[in-house]
Amino acid sequence: MKAFAVAATLACVPAIASAQTTDLDQTSFSVERYTAVPGPGVFLAAEDPEVMHHLAWSMSLNASLLSRPLVLQNLIDDEQVTEPVSKRLGFELGGAIGLGRRYQVGAVVPIIAAQTGDRLRGIGLGDT
Repeated sequence: MKAFAVAATLACVPAIASAQTTDLDQTSFSVERYTAVPGPGVFLAAEDPEVMHHLAWSMSLNASLLSRPLVLQNLIDDEQVTEPVSKRLGFELGGAIGLGRRYQVGAVVPIIAAQTGDRLRGIGLGDT
């Protein structure tokens, strides 16, 4: 009984809180606005709650054309600093297969056909 009381007391003690660390040299940005989910969905459906029948499969190809999806501006004077991605043409090739009555496995592969922009120039980060 004493062991249970000690374990319950220790479980209620909060962990030490610490601030999140930031990596100022991190240059990872995602310009994707929509990612289709592979499966039995219909045209213009984001996600279908139904699972495909056992060993039924589906394939999909989605195209996207983005214009100015990522623009960096100075917060003080609202002046545009850089436009890392000005235009982007991409495709997503996806596929899925039903496994049993409850499961479905799928994968989507992004394919970038063309992209233009300034990269990350003018904001103090290295080109690497």
